Amino acid sequence: MGSALLRSMLEQVVDPSGSPATLFTSNPRNLPFYDRVGFRTVHERQLEGEHSFTYWFTVRPVGGG
Repeated sequence: MGSALLRSMLEQVVDPSGSPATLFTSNPRNLPFYDRVGFRTVHERQLEGEHSFTYWFTVRPVGGG
């Protein structure tokens, strides 16, 4: 249900803009969900320090690629 809702919003709102959709996530469990709606990871980064974490930058081309 979540994939269908996100896909619908992307098709109705984002795709008509002519710009790709982008998002960041710091939860690796989110990546398969975003992959199903057309996002691809283009950058992964580990931030070090007191509160270190990894984040992923993903992009979905117009029309889902």
